[in-house]
Amino acid sequence: MILDSTIFDEKRRKEVGDIPKTLERSPGHYQEFVIACKDPKTPARMNFDQAAPLAEVVLMGNVALRMGLREDLTRIRLHWDQEQFKFTNSKEATEYVHKTYRDGWKIDGCEL
Repeated sequence: MILDSTIFDEKRRKEVGDIPKTLERSPGHYQEFVIACKDPKTPARMNFDQAAPLAEVVLMGNVALRMGLREDLTRIRLHWDQEQFKFTNSKEATEYVHKTYRDGWKIDGCEL
């Protein structure tokens, strides 16, 4: 074993003491997301400003793979319009972004 699992030895742990609990316990990631969607005044603990752009980039990669662009990554580019939420140079790619949901499967105010 290269390192053991000790972060602080016992003497140092006693010097530092217990870390105060400053955040209330999360009800869970999914519950926090729903609460934040339904009530914009309730701040979410997760950082949407960072998570949303990261998710967009990952999902754009998924679209490229679904279109079979894996072998052509150096020759074909998809141009993403973040405001319009679509690819500007590929209707086929944009079809992967938008989906028609069955009746009853939507959240009011969350239409794209």
